[in-house]
Amino acid sequence: MDVTGEGDVEGREPHGAPEGAPEGAEPAAEGAVTDAGAPDDAGAEADWVARLEAKDAEIEELRARVADAARTAEATEALNAQIAELKRQMADERTEFELRAAGARNVTAARALLEERGGDVAALREAEPWLFSPADAAATGSTGLEPAGAAGGDDGDLRRWERLAGLDGEGEE
Repeated sequence: MDVTGEGDVEGREPHGAPEGAPEGAEPAAEGAVTDAGAPDDAGAEADWVARLEAKDAEIEELRARVADAARTAEATEALNAQIAELKRQMADERTEFELRAAGARNVTAARALLEERGGDVAALREAEPWLFSPADAAATGSTGLEPAGAAGGDDGDLRRWERLAGLDGEGEE
């Protein structure tokens, strides 16, 4: 016997490789496919087909996972876009509130000029005082006159109209 264990006394190839096989070739496993592509026996063919079907199923599962990940990524992108839009709307509303609270006469014009002042409403108010109402002006919403058509305590007008309409109470029993 060889000291390295690569051959035996009878001169056969190492590890029981078939005769005529190239030197260093591994022995054929039971049910393995030969060089010609044909299985060694019928049971091996079924095993080979089953392994192929299992690999096909695994490939389909991985494809489905990739598709799910793509849908999830798309949904995530859509939700992130909605979140960004809501944040932008909130910032716009906050800016409008700050401008109205500062007494801006025209919020659209004030917003356009606000960008030039870095978003600082106080700096805009100092730089563009014409755009804001004076701080001491009270917004009363009234001209100081009595509203037209107000009910007064004067019954004389009512009696006059009743008399003109013929409702002055004459002819009642």
